[in-house]
Amino acid sequence: MNVLFWVSNSSDPSARFRFLQFVEPMRARGINVDVNILDPPRNYVFKAPGRFLKIIEGYIILLKRIVQVLKMCEKAHKYDIIYTNKDLVPNLGILWLEFYLSKKNKNLIFDIDDAIYLGQRGEKLNKILPYYKAVIAGSPVLSEYIYKTYGFKEFYIPMAVNTDFYKPLEKRREGKLRIGWSGSHHTNVYALPLLEKILQKLAEIVEFEFIVISNLNPNLNWRGVDTKFIEWTSKTEVEGLQLFDIGLMPLKDGEFEKGKCALKAVQYMAVGIPALVSPVGVNEMIIEHGINGYHCKNDEEFVKYLHILALNDELRMQMGRNAVKSVTEKYSIDVLCERYVQVFEEVSNENYTTMIK
Repeated sequence: MNVLFWVSNSSDPSARFRFLQFVEPMRARGINVDVNILDPPRNYVFKAPGRFLKIIEGYIILLKRIVQVLKMCEKAHKYDIIYTNKDLVPNLGILWLEFYLSKKNKNLIFDIDDAIYLGQRGEKLNKILPYYKAVIAGSPVLSEYIYKTYGFKEFYIPMAVNTDFYKPLEKRREGKLRIGWSGSHHTNVYALPLLEKILQKLAEIVEFEFIVISNLNPNLNWRGVDTKFIEWTSKTEVEGLQLFDIGLMPLKDGEFEKGKCALKAVQYMAVGIPALVSPVGVNEMIIEHGINGYHCKNDEEFVKYLHILALNDELRMQMGRNAVKSVTEKYSIDVLCERYVQVFEEVSNENYTTMIK
């Protein structure tokens, strides 16, 4: 089987955790996988000075991207599956490239790992999805939405981690209790404020260090909370997470948050620590309450379960062992690579027809 992964950049979680980390495992299974990364990538930062020159640069970048897509379309017939992680180019008004690609190859699969239909990209999604044969969703909420809205058969594949890298330390590093949160600066803007009162209350009864891992320092100055910032890099990501004794994933109970795919929780679990999460969307499924973490419906429950874990080293370690077992059995690359291959084989079968209404 020949498969093309088309990703919009190489650094965001969507590309790294749902595409790029599966390339070598699939090749090891005899599947020929090629990777095409949008050039310039989606996260390209304009360099031209001044508004007018930035507009000119924008048109040049768009033209370069369109040319790249058209070149890719000319060899699309070589592949049994073309799997894309976003629209082919990010410009909202460019709607014809997916149509053109579908004329070159019918076996197109779209990946969705966020509730992008709620934002400005929703209208574009409505226009381009009819050109796809299948959609793979990163959470049951997203999968159900795609089925109900577009009629596609439900393919749910959760977030995976490479357990060769994401694993517990053999021995905990010395120091006081460490409670952690990890995420991009886009996420910490709305997620970290949810923790301020919780951790301030906890600091009144427990001694701990709060570690934040992000690409930008949020410069927290919370009363009574001992905070440490660690700058995120792909090379040190796991090492930073391994410092945590407890991982946090608070969420508002909104429609966008319900579509989240719980990557943070899976990462925490893989390094052998309990995850305390808001039971929103797939969080409620991935974290088994009282087994590998806790569901915390409000601030009081976050404080309650953090206090319980802070006072019980053995409980934390047992939950950590349970968490590693969950990841190994359900969310590892080895397990989910097989699921991707099954979907690719099903969709590329000549008897498979799109379920779209």
